[in-house]
Amino acid sequence: MELDLENKLLKTSLVIVATLVIAKLTFSFFTSDSKKKRLPPTLKAWPPLIGGLVKFLKGPIVMLREEYPKLGSVFTVNLVHKKITFLIGPEVSAHFFKAPESDLSQREVYRFNVPTFGPGVVFDVDFPVRQEQIRFFTEALKVNKLRSYVDMMVTEAEDYFSKWGESGEVDLKVELERLIILTASRCLLGREVRYQLFDDVSALFRDLDNGMLPISLLFPHLPIPAHRCRDRAREKLADIFAKIIGSRKRSGKTENDLLQFLIESKYKDGRQTTESEVTGLLIAALFAGQHTSSITSTWTGSYLMQYKEHLSAALDEQKNLIAIHGDKINYDILSEMDVLYRCTKEVLRLHPPLIMLMRASHTDFNVTTRDGKTYDIAKGHIIATSPAFANRLPHVFKDPDTFDPERYSPGREEDKAAGAFSFISFGGGRHGCLGEPFAYMQIKAIWSHLLRNFELQLVSPFPETDTSAMVACVKGKKEHISSVAYSTHRRQQQRLPLFGRNLSRQPQSKGSKVSKRKLASRLQKPSSDQGQGSLAERFIYQMESITKWDLGSLRTYYSVEPCEKFQEDEFLDISLVPRLQAELWKAQSRIRELEAEKFGSEENIKCFFRHQRNEREETTDPFFDYLKEKLRKKSEEMKRVKAENSRLKKKILDMDSSVNRLRRERDTMEKVCEELVTRIDELKVNTRRMSDETEEERQMLHMAEMWREERVRVKFMDAKLALQEKYEEMNLFVVELEKCLETAREVGGIEDKRLRQGEGLIKMARSMEAEDNKIDFERFEFVSDDYNV
Repeated sequence: MELDLENKLLKTSLVIVATLVIAKLTFSFFTSDSKKKRLPPTLKAWPPLIGGLVKFLKGPIVMLREEYPKLGSVFTVNLVHKKITFLIGPEVSAHFFKAPESDLSQREVYRFNVPTFGPGVVFDVDFPVRQEQIRFFTEALKVNKLRSYVDMMVTEAEDYFSKWGESGEVDLKVELERLIILTASRCLLGREVRYQLFDDVSALFRDLDNGMLPISLLFPHLPIPAHRCRDRAREKLADIFAKIIGSRKRSGKTENDLLQFLIESKYKDGRQTTESEVTGLLIAALFAGQHTSSITSTWTGSYLMQYKEHLSAALDEQKNLIAIHGDKINYDILSEMDVLYRCTKEVLRLHPPLIMLMRASHTDFNVTTRDGKTYDIAKGHIIATSPAFANRLPHVFKDPDTFDPERYSPGREEDKAAGAFSFISFGGGRHGCLGEPFAYMQIKAIWSHLLRNFELQLVSPFPETDTSAMVACVKGKKEHISSVAYSTHRRQQQRLPLFGRNLSRQPQSKGSKVSKRKLASRLQKPSSDQGQGSLAERFIYQMESITKWDLGSLRTYYSVEPCEKFQEDEFLDISLVPRLQAELWKAQSRIRELEAEKFGSEENIKCFFRHQRNEREETTDPFFDYLKEKLRKKSEEMKRVKAENSRLKKKILDMDSSVNRLRRERDTMEKVCEELVTRIDELKVNTRRMSDETEEERQMLHMAEMWREERVRVKFMDAKLALQEKYEEMNLFVVELEKCLETAREVGGIEDKRLRQGEGLIKMARSMEAEDNKIDFERFEFVSDDYNV
């Protein structure tokens, strides 16, 4: 029994050893080629098979922060059934953004959007069809279309913020999300959705948004509650837009929005877009634009309120534009807002809405890192980059975690210093975001209105970034993510905004009268905005403020409290109390003096009126007759003035009608000019292209002529060399002939005629060589074959 057991153990050991040897050999065989390749490092995590997937599902940004310092700018993550290779930084991202669709494609990696956008659009179609659908968006977002969209944006912002009231507190994220979808509904989805179905459509879009989770990237059809709500919302949206499209087609009514443009769009083969395609393209447009604008608008406001120096610069820019253009806001004025543009761009660098961009690799390629290391990346990998992480690389942006809009100002331009793909919040290369101009205009329209009409202060803690989803949202530390206290600006006669620091309405007093209660109320509690000094210093500041008269208004913020409160404060120096009380009594004495002066002034006025009344009673009748006559003349003059006024009013009405007519003509001319500008731009492009082609042809002809000239010169030189060889042979013959003639003369027996013939041949050879040596082959000029010379 023991022998059998030992034999079994021996056999089992041999089988195990043989299995290990075979596995090792198999592994070596299959990996022999890969060892020759310079593969990027691979993320290693526990548990071995699914560790990479677990880390990825926790959040791509968290994973990148942990692994980038260890693995570098190029590394691979195993996600069970797929491999994702990350390219981080402008040095390794060029191929990602510039590669053609045949090398790196979007369709395979973004097919998880198909349940959201619907079949037959964007990532559910082949590349040629997708290119045509992208062309629809490109034409719908041209400058002439953007101009009309900007007017809608401004109107929506004015209407929305007019409901805020004089002062209050709001959640900025919620407010801006609602305004953005209102604006997008008007510009993109159409008037019907904006004014009739807005609540229904916005709720359905929220369901679509909530159905976009990290797990959706790998399993878009996983039967979870979020995906089921997403699918139901997509079906309801399709029904709503089908009814709207059908209604427009039946009535023949057209609108100036993206919906109408997509309804009228045609493919190159003449095929009209279907209702399903229009619905899917609208969902794709709003899904992309709403997140970019709402998230970026919220971050822009939060940073402006956090960094007062940049807020002051933005306010100064608005004041300068108002001084030039007045209260008007249009496309051209928004384009002049460089400070607000740089602030928005810096927000997009710090908080890009899309945290990952991906492509599917169909060919092998290699990348070289900043350190000079070259890695080979095999086809079949998913290639990814992260704007949220790449935009904060310290070797690209100085102090990358600091909000510094001036980094884009002329002279610095950090977004271009490290290469074309340093700033990738809107993607880049072949697949750059088409809605970038629309997003900037939308954000500028909103914040220019807020800066001009409201004073804002961030009440809640500064928000954080929520990177748990595929779209980076704004996350707060309490229930209200970005609570903001606001109040409207006081306006002067010309409706120019006053830009101040106080956050409450400041009522103006009707005169210079100031009550004791108002004065005393300023002595009790210092304002939280007035410096960070000691309590005593702030008290003295309040004391100095109330002893200066403000005839326009006296601003009151705090309730009256006993003066003894100051003595109970533990931070107040007791030695200052007597001096402060003395200042208080001095101020009260000044108040009593002013009240006495006021009482004396009232008595003087009463005496003056009594004196005037007595004088009127003692005045003679001729004086009254004189006043009556003067009054009659004034009355007649007033009648003449009224008649003249009525005549002038009539003229003004006529002029108004003329002005309206001229305005209509001007609007028509502007439209014609815009069309002409568009056509001129197209002609310029065509002319530039033709000029380039002509220049290329001219250069090619010039090169051909140079080549032909060089060919002729080469032939001349060959001929010269051949001639020189013949002359050398002839010189040898001449030398031999001369020797023969000399020998013949010495020996004798040869006729003189023969000797003279030999000497003649020698002279002829010498003369021919002398004549031919005068030929300068280098001075021959090339003549084109085009001339018959």
